[in-house]
This record gives sequence, structure tokens and C-alpha cells, in this order.
Amino acid sequence: MELPSPWLTFAILVHGVLGSYVEMLSLIISRLTTPLNHFYNESLTLHYGISLDERGVSEVMSLVGNVTLIGSIFSTIFLLPKMDNWGRKYISVYLTGFTSMIASILIVISKHIVSVESFFVAQFFIGAVTPFRNGVVKLYIAECSPDSIRGFGTQSVTALAALMTLVSTLLSLEQVFGTDDRWQNIGLISLCMCIFFVIFGSLIPESPKYLCFKNFPKEKTTNSIKTFHGKNSDVQKILEDYSCEFHLTKSTSMSFKELWSDPTLRDSIFLIFISAMVHSFSSYQILSLNNLPLKMRYGFTNSDALLLDTVLGFSSLPFVVLLPYLLEKVGRRKLFLAAMVLNVFSSFLMFFAQVFFITVGPGMITRSIAIFFSLTNLVAIFLGTGFMGIILIADLLPPSGKVAATQTLLLSTNFVSMGVNFGFATLEPFFGAFIHVPFVIGQGFFLHYCYYNLPETKGLAVYENFEQIRSPQGSGRHSLVGESRNQSFSSYGSV
Repeated sequence: MELPSPWLTFAILVHGVLGSYVEMLSLIISRLTTPLNHFYNESLTLHYGISLDERGVSEVMSLVGNVTLIGSIFSTIFLLPKMDNWGRKYISVYLTGFTSMIASILIVISKHIVSVESFFVAQFFIGAVTPFRNGVVKLYIAECSPDSIRGFGTQSVTALAALMTLVSTLLSLEQVFGTDDRWQNIGLISLCMCIFFVIFGSLIPESPKYLCFKNFPKEKTTNSIKTFHGKNSDVQKILEDYSCEFHLTKSTSMSFKELWSDPTLRDSIFLIFISAMVHSFSSYQILSLNNLPLKMRYGFTNSDALLLDTVLGFSSLPFVVLLPYLLEKVGRRKLFLAAMVLNVFSSFLMFFAQVFFITVGPGMITRSIAIFFSLTNLVAIFLGTGFMGIILIADLLPPSGKVAATQTLLLSTNFVSMGVNFGFATLEPFFGAFIHVPFVIGQGFFLHYCYYNLPETKGLAVYENFEQIRSPQGSGRHSLVGESRNQSFSSYGSV
């Protein structure tokens, strides 16, 4: 496998390590459930005279999660499209960094003034930077990477962020910051990381593909190519590949309607939508807000549940370290399908955990099942359910369609996640274990669809993957949504 250039390596390290402050801020909700519940109660009692019972706490947790999603939806609709005007670097570094600084400061302030309202505003800003982190940053790195290691570059950012997240979980232990009077210190650490991230991120050049797409001077584009691909790279060949990719569509900026009207791009968009559902309509989304409460229901103490998650996280390190390499060696398709199988299995296990809890109560059986569904969910995330959509966008879509495709991915994820958050908190007391049945069925359908329609895209230029999608007879695919493709390549633009 080709090794990344020094500057590409530097970009991956900056965005993967220093840029993980976004994941660190998100940990506050998922890992500090007990001190946050006390904080919610203290704030609402102090300001409104409201005392929360168990159901009230669950509803507030759901509301906090949905405020984050509302911020993400706002950002996806109004700010993410600016990556075609302001540039990938501007969004990935400056807008992400400074918005996260505001969120970090509000986290600290909310604790000191005991204000749940300030905490909600902070969560809105955290949600606002999530599309940049999950979408624009990874597209930025993908566009900077050679085609032969595009998946490696993108997933290396994810892997490094996952490693930093695992290290950050130690901060949430009760012996460190996981207490009522110290949880806000995570916001201070995040603020320091934001500052260093903006300083070092400003040194990294703009994506060469974006510079070429926007007709910047050829010398600037060439310098960017040599920076990220290496001084001895075949610049002319790379520019020709860019040209082939740009001419896949006639428009320089496509709307969702235009993407959907093209049979080939329609299939790509549907795969991206499925990838959003794989991630959001799953056990992962349930556990993102209810991880600790469910483990405590099934027999763990708060500290034991935190320790279990930490141990499981570190035990998954081999997947995290090897995955960027496996994406290029084994391929996307096999890894994504394996991740979806684990998703189905995880939903099954959550169903059985609740069945045993209802029939025999919490004990060794429910704790054992909780360990297994936590492990399968974690491995599924690391194998691909968390980043499958953005890899498909980088591999299948030309620059003119990336904004609309990214919006499709993120908006679908956010709206479905909001529905899952609200639906689980509201309906789980009534349906019990059967609340998990739709997730089992849904994940089974997604697995079936992707088995027959997901192509292998490793090591290929975008225009080559486009041709693979366009010609299912040649790739062995059987489209369920696309119409017959007898049109010539020239109907999508001339090369």
C-alpha cells in the first residue's frame, strides 16, 4: 500500500488527534449521565421549582440529545453548503474550531451558574459542528489523498479520533472528572485542544481537488497536489483524473432533485441514504443516550458500567488500528457487510436482554447479554457503520454532487436519530422488549439491500466507480431503485 506523504500524515494527525475535541464534548452526554442528571435536577429545582422523577430525567436526556440534533440539522441545511464557496479548509478548521470554542466555554459557564439553559445552548453548538466533523473534514482529507489510499486517509482520521475518544473515556471515570463538581473540566480540556487545533490546522493547504474544481491558478493547484501526493507525483495524470471526475455531470453544483433525476447518481444517493439508516436506526442510537441507564437496569452500578465501557473500548483497539489498512486491503464492501451483520446481532441481543430482565430480573444473564451487545455495537461502529456514508460519498460522487449528498446523509441521520431518541424514551415503557423488533427487521433489510447493491470501490478513481454503478451488468449488481441504464457515458458529460 502506498504511504501517505508527510503533509498528508500531518493533516491526518491534526484532524484526528487535536480535532477530537468534538468527540470529547459529545462524551459529556453519553458518559456523565449520573452527574448530569443531578445537574438537571439542581438547575430546574433552583430556577423553576421542578423536581424530576426517573421518567422526567429520561425525557430531559432525550431533549438534550434532540437539541444537539437540531443544531446539526441547522448547520447541515445552512452552513454545510458553504464548503463549495468558502472552501473545505475554512469549514474544517476555522468554523469548526471557533464554534467549538464557544461550546466549550458555555459548558464551563453552565456548571458555574447552574444553568441548564446554557448547557442546552452549548449542545446546540456541539450539534452544529458535528456535520463539519463527520462530513466536511473527512471529505477534505479524502480529496487531499491519492485514490489508492483515499479510504486509508479518511478512516485514519476516524481511527485516531476513536483512539482519542477511548483515552478521553478515562476522564469520565469517577476518580477523574466523572463527579458532580468536576465534570465541567472536560470543557476546559476541549477548549485548549480547540486552540491548538486552529493554530496547526491553519498551516495545512486547501484541498487540491477543490482548488482545481474552483479554477484556482494552476500553479496553486499543482503545489497543493505535490504537497499532499508527494513531490514525485504525476501531476498531469492527477489533473486528468480530476477532469474526468468533474465532467461526470454538466452542473457545477447539483441539488438533490438533480441527483435523483440521474439514474446512476440516484443509486448512489439511495446507498448513502441506506448507510444513514444503518447508523441511526440501530442499537447504536439507542445506546448513545441510554447506555448507562440500560446497563444499570440490567444489574451494573454506575462505576461498573463506566469501567466496562472503558475496558471494551480499549479491547477494540486492534480494530481501530488495523481498519485504515483493511479498508484498502480487504475492501469497503466486506467490512461494511460484516458491520451490518453485527448491527442485526446487537439489536437481537438488546431484545433478549429486556426479555430476561422482565421475566427473571437483573442478574448474571442480563449483565452478560449487556456486555455482548455493547461489544458487538462497538465493533460494528469501528468496522464501518459510523463512517460508511461519508466513504461512499468520497468514492461515488463528483464534487458537484458532494454537498447535496452530504446533506442527504446527515439530515437523514439526524431526523431518524431524533425519532429514535423520542420514540425509545416515550414508547419503551409501553412496548418493553418489542421496541427492539423494528430495529432487527430494519437492519436485516439494510443488510439484504447492500449485499446485492453495494459495489467495491477501493483503489478506484471516482469516475471509475461511477461507471461501475452505471453498469450493473459489468459489476454484478442488481439495482432496486435505478431504471435501465442504456444511456451513453456522454449523457452525463463528456470527458
